[in-house]
Amino acid sequence: KAYSLIKAKYDHRQYRMTKNLSGLKVLLVHDPKASHSAIALSVAAGHFQDPKECPGLAHLLEHCLFSGCKAYPEENQINHYIESNGGQINAWTAAEMSGFNIECAHKDFILCNNMLASMITEPLFPKASINKEIQAIEAEFQYKKHEDQRRIQEVDKETCNPLHPFSRFSSGNKACYQSHTEEQLIEQLRNFHTTYYQAAAMRLCIVSCMGIDQMEQALLPLYENIPNTDIPLPAISAPLFEPAHSGKFIEVKPYKEIRSLVISFSLPDIHQWYRTKPESVISA
Repeated sequence: KAYSLIKAKYDHRQYRMTKNLSGLKVLLVHDPKASHSAIALSVAAGHFQDPKECPGLAHLLEHCLFSGCKAYPEENQINHYIESNGGQINAWTAAEMSGFNIECAHKDFILCNNMLASMITEPLFPKASINKEIQAIEAEFQYKKHEDQRRIQEVDKETCNPLHPFSRFSSGNKACYQSHTEEQLIEQLRNFHTTYYQAAAMRLCIVSCMGIDQMEQALLPLYENIPNTDIPLPAISAPLFEPAHSGKFIEVKPYKEIRSLVISFSLPDIHQWYRTKPESVISA
C-alpha cells in the first residue's frame, strides 16, 4: 500500500511511504546527494512499559540485542563490522520509545539492513553477554547519578502520581537486575521482546542514493520476519499528576552553579495532534 506525502518545493529527495508483507510501515528516501546510507528503526516501547518487578528492562533489552543473534551469533559482531568499515551504529531507550540507528557506506547498505533485521527479530540472549551488559548499564548509572539534570528528573519522578510509570526508576542498574535469577531475567527479556518488538509497534526509515524501486524490492523483504502478532499494546490509564500534585513550588539544590525557573503545565494526552504539534506554539 502506498501513502501520499507532502513534499517541500525545493526538496531534491524522493519519498515513498509503504508497508512490507509483515505490516511494518516504512519510509523510503532516495537522496542522490547522500554520501552515506542510513537506517532508523523505532519501537513503541520504553521504560514506561517496564514490568514493575524489573525496572530498566527495556534498557537492558536494547543493550542485549547487540549480544548476538541467530544469523550473527558472536557478541558485538554486527557493530564491530559496521564500525570497522567506516560506519556507525547506536541505540537508545526513552520513556515510550526505543530506537536503533545505522550509518554506513553505500556498498554495505543491503548487508546492514539484513544485520539490523536479524538482531531485532532473532536475539539469542546469551547469559555471559547479559552479565556484561548489566555491568555496562551499572557503569552508566554510577557515572550519571550525580548529574544535575538526572537529579532534577528524579525529583519530578518522586513528586508525580506514583501509579504512573514515569514515577518508576527507568535506567536500571546492577541491583535491579540481580534481584532476579539469570533464568528469570532471560524469560522477562524474551517476554518483553515478544510483546513489543512486533510490526504494529515499529516504524522504519531508510535513506540512500539507491533508487526507490530498488530499495523497496531489495530491502523490505529483509524485515518480513518481524512478527505481526496483533497483540494489543497495554495502555497507560493513570494520570501523570493528580489534583493534589498541582500548584506546588519545589526547590532543588544542584551540585553545580545553576539558577533556573521551570514552570510545568499538566496537559491531557496530545498524541492525536502530533502532526500539527500545537504545544510547540505554546512553548515558543
